[in-house]
Amino acid sequence: MLFRSTYVGDKIPRLYERYQDLALAFPSARVVFMTRNLVDVAKSWKARANDSDDTLWPPSMDVNEAIRQWNESHHTTLAAIDEMDIFVLRFEKLFELGDISPLFDFLDLEVTDGTQKWWGWTRARYLERRAGDGDDNGRAALSWLESSRIARAGDIQARETLIQMAASRGRLI
Repeated sequence: MLFRSTYVGDKIPRLYERYQDLALAFPSARVVFMTRNLVDVAKSWKARANDSDDTLWPPSMDVNEAIRQWNESHHTTLAAIDEMDIFVLRFEKLFELGDISPLFDFLDLEVTDGTQKWWGWTRARYLERRAGDGDDNGRAALSWLESSRIARAGDIQARETLIQMAASRGRLI
């Protein structure tokens, strides 16, 4: 069976390292950049790095590496936002607001009844899971030293600037 798609997409966490290549190969590419609170990212990375059963995640991908890559992704996206068509999707707001139409508008896609139903179910599951697990959502707690490192080394201002730039362009959830 042959499928025809308007868009081909994939979750590529380190796409920011290849923005220039992407722009050269696909000059009209649309990029959805998902940003998430650095504390939540660091907790998630720590949990995976400490999980000996997670053979796909090396121990070196720890809190320090989370901070480094988080900073780099925001700085690189900030540098590219004037050259590329980038939509910034704040993970926390996506589930809080529940309205996916700005993202679909950016992609020139219609939010169908089926899509709304699927999104409602997905959002409800996420919120239910989040409420049941508390703030840590099953992730590893950060030590005082790790929290201090995030406060010192995490470039929160870069994220805020990126969010402001995306909002001024109507490219933000």
